[in-house]
Amino acid sequence: MPDIINFAKLSTILTQPKAIEAGVIRAFNQYGKTVDRDKSVATYVAQHSKAVVSKTNVDFFADTTDSNQDTVARPAGEHFLILAIRLLEGANGTVNATAWTEGLSTADVMNGKASVVSNGITVIEQLPLTVFTEADEDPLAGYYPLNVPLLWGGQDNLEFKASWPTAPATANQNMRVELHGLALI
Repeated sequence: MPDIINFAKLSTILTQPKAIEAGVIRAFNQYGKTVDRDKSVATYVAQHSKAVVSKTNVDFFADTTDSNQDTVARPAGEHFLILAIRLLEGANGTVNATAWTEGLSTADVMNGKASVVSNGITVIEQLPLTVFTEADEDPLAGYYPLNVPLLWGGQDNLEFKASWPTAPATANQNMRVELHGLALI
């Protein structure tokens, strides 16, 4: 059976961070994004938390008045290549005070779907929230790795839209969306 991942080559790449940075910058250029050479490539997590109880539609990264999120439009030149999405849940009357659990386990929350919209174009459509389920002691609980990275370009808008056929009814139910990847900072 052929190797899916050539671990020997991977270890060589990981010992050459400049090669990784050059590859990420090349990807930004291929997307037509201007790259400021004064910026560095780094791992990055954008996050947004909201209450979802009694709601059939919740938009993350879209509300300019919400303090529980990263910026709605990324700063010019600070492009973000999203490699995975992670969902977490928790229950607390105050979103900022929620103790988060990786992955989704509450049935009425898992019954939904999600879409990702970038600059008005739907790039992920009707993804079942069951792909973000928790697993006991699994360090990757709640992660959904993307087959094709998504670009959140500087000055671009990106929204994660969750919807449910019936609004989650669990008291004080909150959800946090994390976007994991590499960014120019």
